[in-house]
Amino acid sequence: MKILPISIALFICILSCGSSGMNPAEAFNLEIVEEPSRLPYRFTGTGCTNSWKFPISLDSSGIPALYIVQNNWRKPSDLSSIIFKWEDKERDNIIAQFNARTVFIISHYSGDFDHDYVEELAITYLIGDTVWLEILEPFEEKQHRILLEVGEDFDSSGSWDGTVFAFNDFDMNADGFNEIFVSVSAGYDLSPRYLACVDWKKESIIWKYDMPPYISFDHSYILRDPNSGEHVLLFGAGSFCNGVEGNGLDDCHSYLICVTLEGGMLWQKEMGGRYTHTHPELIDYDNDGKPDIITEIYPEEDDRQTRDIIIVDIMGNTLDYIMMEKYLKNMQMFDIDLDGQEELCLYFGDNSIECYNDQLELEVSFSCGAPLSFRDSYDFINQGKPQFICNVRGIGLALFDSEFRQLAFLDEEDPVEVFKSDAALANIFVRNPSGGCSYNIDKAPWQSVFSRYPILAFLAGFIPLSIIIAVTWIILLKFRQKNKTIAQQRDSLDNTLKELRQTQQKLIEAEKYKQAKDMAGGFAHEIRNALFPAKASIKKIESDLRKSDQADSGIPKLTLLASTAISKAIELTNLISQYTRLDSIYQPENVNIHSIIEEVLETNELRLKENSVEINLEGSDQVCIESNRRQFFSVINNLLLNSIDAMKDKSERRIDISWSHNESSVYLKFRDSGGGIPLELQESVFNAFRSYKKEKGIGLGLAIVKRVVEMYGGTISVTSQPGTGTSFNLKLKSSKCP
Repeated sequence: MKILPISIALFICILSCGSSGMNPAEAFNLEIVEEPSRLPYRFTGTGCTNSWKFPISLDSSGIPALYIVQNNWRKPSDLSSIIFKWEDKERDNIIAQFNARTVFIISHYSGDFDHDYVEELAITYLIGDTVWLEILEPFEEKQHRILLEVGEDFDSSGSWDGTVFAFNDFDMNADGFNEIFVSVSAGYDLSPRYLACVDWKKESIIWKYDMPPYISFDHSYILRDPNSGEHVLLFGAGSFCNGVEGNGLDDCHSYLICVTLEGGMLWQKEMGGRYTHTHPELIDYDNDGKPDIITEIYPEEDDRQTRDIIIVDIMGNTLDYIMMEKYLKNMQMFDIDLDGQEELCLYFGDNSIECYNDQLELEVSFSCGAPLSFRDSYDFINQGKPQFICNVRGIGLALFDSEFRQLAFLDEEDPVEVFKSDAALANIFVRNPSGGCSYNIDKAPWQSVFSRYPILAFLAGFIPLSIIIAVTWIILLKFRQKNKTIAQQRDSLDNTLKELRQTQQKLIEAEKYKQAKDMAGGFAHEIRNALFPAKASIKKIESDLRKSDQADSGIPKLTLLASTAISKAIELTNLISQYTRLDSIYQPENVNIHSIIEEVLETNELRLKENSVEINLEGSDQVCIESNRRQFFSVINNLLLNSIDAMKDKSERRIDISWSHNESSVYLKFRDSGGGIPLELQESVFNAFRSYKKEKGIGLGLAIVKRVVEMYGGTISVTSQPGTGTSFNLKLKSSKCP
């Protein structure tokens, strides 16, 4: 991306101060300056890491109040808290505090549930495997606490892996109290997954509706059906890909769903396949004064392919289907022209943005130098017109004025999220999901957040500006044609690179197909070999039973042989099933290396003692990686069992496990004192169904290790000398420990 020198950037900014803004009929280039010192304003504020503040209305005066979420993030015995407080100077005091014995509060949803002009707060959290919804009324002594579910640990991971969100409310039975809609969902434990309606005043669940896909709770709407006059609940649902089915839905597809407030399905439309999601927005497409629904749709099998757009009415009838010529990354409703009416903003893979009115007529388009998305607008610096807060590259924030001149830039090391503000309260909350620096911007005046750089520094540099501008302008004119040629060559190189990536993808798919064929052959061969002695033994038992009692003494031995062979077949089947499912169970999380290694050693303690294996560990107990706990357990377990088998012929049996780390990577070395691997076999040691052991196995252990490591952005290599042992060297993606 080209950035003008600071002198020219400032000069152009001065000359353009009186411009009338963008021309909606023309696309224009939105330059992004990522060097804060080149811009007239800067972000200032106080960092916060363990408390999140959100606006809430606690009286009819319009005076702002906050609720503060404080999660303990450490151990289940600690408390997480919700604190209500006034934020005006006259009443800067705490109103109430509520505690929950949970690691963290999963969701918090505010609203005037009892129509008394004071908002309540619905929070959800887990205590062990129990799922809770609690309604907090800061001025009442009695709180309402509802047990929604008790999860079961079906996958034997040690706990139920579910979650729960409160996401909408409506007075469906006209009793003066809004019922609350919640989504309960599980991951590998598969169940329960459902949508529920809760009567919080009576502390009871009115109805449940099984929902295999996950609900896009931040894109749900209560709408009135124009035919029946009844209100309905509309939402999008995304794909888990765990194979769960129910109520005509499954979790391998995404849907647009409309249900009655009594818990019945009105209609559903399938939007896409594996790993796709649906985030519906509301527009008046046919200009009839009634809301229509627009959302992304995936014509291909999964989310890696092109996304198109579909528009349906509230009855589920398709109004239009629009094919995208460019790759659509995301869509969002945002008031881009500050006229009080939100536009539909489409974000494309080439960093361009197109904004449309409700009838999908183009109003403005941008070409950006980096991925950019709009987050909020407000007159932060008291100019008389609102400014825009934008997310840049997912890791930075930029401030633009109403004519899209950049004013400030905040660079973060990690992705940031911006929570949309209430303009009357002017609250913005910026945080890092990974726990880095956070900004909580919640107090006026806004000059404390966006401060102008010292005017003296500007004047001191203005004297030589005219000379610098003149010289630089001549140089720019001279090299303009050269830059044009370079741009053409760059475009040609981009096209070539795109073709190479497409060819590479085809080769990868061909290799996957070949591997699948090899796997099927190995599967059939091993199962036949495992079941053959079982079949022969059973026939022998049947033959002996027809003879005299002399054969009875051999029957137990034959039965044991049959049982062992069948068990081996089941073990092989499970191992192959685990290998084939690796791609479909990608769920990254923070994993403590030391904790997993200790768990593997404890699991194999008896086997280590039987083989007299000495274990040496070297590394910090506070090193974490981005992986999956169960899958990384399988990595360490396979490496350990592989090393034990490799040392059976050795008198000295020793395994050294060491790890170190820096900011981005963790380096893990797994070394044994076995017989080593011949040089000619080292290149194929990670191939599926290849075993270099004397006692031949199925050859999937190291293949699983390599696939899991690479799936989470790591690498693995092997170094070995026959007779001196083998070392497996892993480079893994580092993450912050909780």
